[in-house]
Amino acid sequence: MKNIDFAKKHGVVYNKQSNKIELLNLLPYQCDILSDMENKRFIAIQHSRQMGLTTMLSFHITNFLLHNINKNNLLCLISRY
Repeated sequence: MKNIDFAKKHGVVYNKQSNKIELLNLLPYQCDILSDMENKRFIAIQHSRQMGLTTMLSFHITNFLLHNINKNNLLCLISRY
């Protein structure tokens, strides 16, 4: 459960209403998806908008890059802005 612990400990989001940075509160389905990302090789997710999938993927990738120092890793970031 490294992904879930990592997201709960280091996950922060910006709240526009209060103009503050707050800790991320994971919903039960988000914990299930993070667990599946860690334990399964291939997963398929049918999702809707505003589900937080991009945030969960970024936690998974960041956790993988930080804790797998014996592998050669390449992170490519493409931004539209």
